[in-house]
Order: sequence, then structure tokens, then C-alpha cells
Amino acid sequence: MTKRIILLLFLALLISGCSQPGPIKLPESAYEKSELRETDYKSISEKINSGENFILYVYTNHCEACMSFKPVLEEFIEERGITIFAIEKAAIEKGSKLDKEVKLAPTVLIIGNKKTIARLDPNRGKDKAHYETSDGFASWFDKHVINERP
Repeated sequence: MTKRIILLLFLALLISGCSQPGPIKLPESAYEKSELRETDYKSISEKINSGENFILYVYTNHCEACMSFKPVLEEFIEERGITIFAIEKAAIEKGSKLDKEVKLAPTVLIIGNKKTIARLDPNRGKDKAHYETSDGFASWFDKHVINERP
């Protein structure tokens, strides 16, 4: 009997520990301007450390996939009236948690409560469709961000 209780408690902890975080709500400031806002690593680190919820687009210069995705992202930004932050991969501090998390570009991160909630990864086959159209990107985005203005 005791073994069953311990096993059930262990399974409950295991299952609850593996659950994904729910969708986040962006702050009002994310809806003040429709733009892809270039930023630096220091500003991004401050946002993460403060627990702010935001969207980060990581790109590299001279990257064909990044150049193809940028108009898709800009269309989404205009449709939603939202600010998404952008940083070049080379500007991210080497060896930082963010550097280790972003292996390839273009990558989009949804960051909230001091951690990455979701990552759109160009190396993951199931993410490919989310890079191709604004609607495709929106379907990924809406799974992770509550679509309402504060």
C-alpha cells in the first residue's frame, strides 16, 4: 500500500513537472507601436531579469531564411499592432543562457517570468509552416500569447 502511494505521488510530481507553461499576457507597452524594434543584449537581459513578458526575434545578417521571414514577421506586426524586439545573434553575449538557447536564426522566443515560454526553431520540421506566412506565424503565436490588449 505504501509503495503504491509513493508511486502515485512520484507520478503526479513527474507529470506536473513536465507540463508546459500556459499562455502569457503581454504588457500594454507591447501594443503602443507596431514595430520590429532593434535592441541590444543589455536591454534584453534587463527585460528578462525583470520578469517582463515580450517577444524576441533573433536573426543574422546575410541569412536568406532571415530575409525571407522578416516580411512575414512585419506583416504580422502590422496586423496585430504589436512590438517585437529584434537582436542580431552576434550581439548576444557568448556563453550566456540566451546564446545557448538560440542555435540558429531566424528564431523567435516568447519570454515571460524570466524564462523562455516558447521557441520557434528553424531546425524543427514542425515549425517550418510558421515561418512561411503571417497566418502560419499567428497560429504558433496564439498558442503561447493571450490575444488581448491589457
